[in-house]
Amino acid sequence: MAFRLGLPTHLDGLPCIDDDPAMLPVPRAVASVPTLLSILAVAASAAAQLPQLLIDGNPAPGVSSNPTSFGRGAVDGTATLVFDDGMHGDELWQTDGSTAGTVRVTNFTGPAIFRWVTTMADLTLFVVERGTSLELWRTDGSPAGTTLLHAGTVSSGLFYPNAEVAHGSVSYFADNGTTWRTDGTAAGTFSLGVPSATWKAPLPGATLLYGSQGQLIVSDGNTASVVGSAPGALVVTPDWGLFQATLQIGPTGLALAVTARHLAGSPTIVVPFPNRLLPVPGRALLIASATGLSRWDGLAPPHVLQAWTAMAAYSVAWGANWVFAATVPGAGSELVVSDGTPAGTRVVDVVPGPASSNASLAFVLRDRVVFWATTGGLGSEPHATDGTPAGTVRLGDLEPGAGSSSFGGFTRIGERRAVLAVETSALGKEPWLTDGTPAGTTLLADILPGPGSSLITAGGFVTNVGVFAGGELVFIADDGVHGREPWVLPVPGSRDVLQRYSTRRFDVGDPVLGASEGLHATWLLPSDVGIVAVGRPLPACLPIAAHRCVHVDPLQAVVVATVFASPSGDWNGALALPNLPAAVGLDLVAQALFVEPAQPLGFDAGDAHWLSLGF
Repeated sequence: MAFRLGLPTHLDGLPCIDDDPAMLPVPRAVASVPTLLSILAVAASAAAQLPQLLIDGNPAPGVSSNPTSFGRGAVDGTATLVFDDGMHGDELWQTDGSTAGTVRVTNFTGPAIFRWVTTMADLTLFVVERGTSLELWRTDGSPAGTTLLHAGTVSSGLFYPNAEVAHGSVSYFADNGTTWRTDGTAAGTFSLGVPSATWKAPLPGATLLYGSQGQLIVSDGNTASVVGSAPGALVVTPDWGLFQATLQIGPTGLALAVTARHLAGSPTIVVPFPNRLLPVPGRALLIASATGLSRWDGLAPPHVLQAWTAMAAYSVAWGANWVFAATVPGAGSELVVSDGTPAGTRVVDVVPGPASSNASLAFVLRDRVVFWATTGGLGSEPHATDGTPAGTVRLGDLEPGAGSSSFGGFTRIGERRAVLAVETSALGKEPWLTDGTPAGTTLLADILPGPGSSLITAGGFVTNVGVFAGGELVFIADDGVHGREPWVLPVPGSRDVLQRYSTRRFDVGDPVLGASEGLHATWLLPSDVGIVAVGRPLPACLPIAAHRCVHVDPLQAVVVATVFASPSGDWNGALALPNLPAAVGLDLVAQALFVEPAQPLGFDAGDAHWLSLGF
């Protein structure tokens, strides 16, 4: 029997849908669902926003446990990391951000080298090398639930799994020249009989894979078939089109032949190399090369949007825009922002005129881009921009005077903030926090006091500071006393994705008390009807199908919105949170649930987000 998640009719400001015939069933009856305010009233006390040593993994004085990798845990609000406690060698551990909640998951005999960790909705997949064997394992966060799925060899070419697939219930990997699928069980791990491929893009009810020899492969998760061939690199975006790029070697150097495969006649152009091919709305590509930025829709010749004489290899997506660091005639080395249209392409001339700020891109927050630049006679320091010169500010002079601070990586915390690895002469490389404003850019702690560096990162723009899970950042640092060990930083007022299905996309902003955050759904079918439920997280997610879980506790949840898809497949709502300071640090879950008669319980568990309430 199916039951419904009801909503008290007296809750002001929230819709009542208890009498809606399209109301969604949930697994058990709820006689009296508490309001959101009553859930907040039993909140925990505020969490201190200071880094703390999580665990001295190897308690021998001054000896490091040497954590080497980390990822999301199989249990909501947890993270995984690999370290050596001095007795077992390198093993996989799971932590909920507390010392008592940091437990060992694996117990391998002999040396083990962990190569990859990725998490589906309710389990973690990882690849471990043991001798000549390269093995795919799964874990639900417990030793008993940790089992071998597939054994390959170091030389057989095992490609690591990717959980970001269209249907969410399987993950693809490749071994010995063929593509495999796994649902997290030994019986559900088998070859699909098609060439080795990587995941490329979701299709309606399927996944598009790109084979090692250019094959286009479509899979429903259980079977796969080669539907075409497109040798060369691909930019695949179902919303914008399918383009093929093939490297050409000629007497004048390297070039790319780009074909619009989604158009009749497959028109082709040749673009200089190196370049970047980036999708924009209107079934078009941005072609960013050493000479400038152009838009091509596969019909007319490319239209030049902005000329430049040099371009940095790194660019970032920012909403509907792409942002580049380039040398522009008359403006110097600055930022260029483009949405793929002439009107939406502009130079952010941070240092007006031909002088250069030598802008170097870092990362994107919700409404601004963070970058390093030289302005005001100072060295290279962090800046943020809203895409206009007037909206561009220096976040701080972290290396006072003419010297420059050095950016060594970041981990984004929700939508509004990020933790950075920044190196200065006085402090070394230490963790900083920024929200993209000068007042919100602060040193978290000088964990190794003085000029020594507590953070050990490889540097560059792709280096994560740590893993964010359940409102806490787990990272690696050396305070000079305990060695290189795991640390934890609570970050209230942040959102973290728990479960993602690309066939129905649901998003919510960072949960700021006293504010209203937007709720958004996209990629919906016109017939889709659902709800957004917010409440306490379950101790363990409740599976309703393979890797489709309910993450919000039905007994401690309220329905905050009804989802009705527009003809374009979009929906928007809002979540208003009361100004209740005692609720800082409280953990909630927001999840979209959709009517789905084909499912055994009559509904489908969609995207879910962990909300750590705060400021």
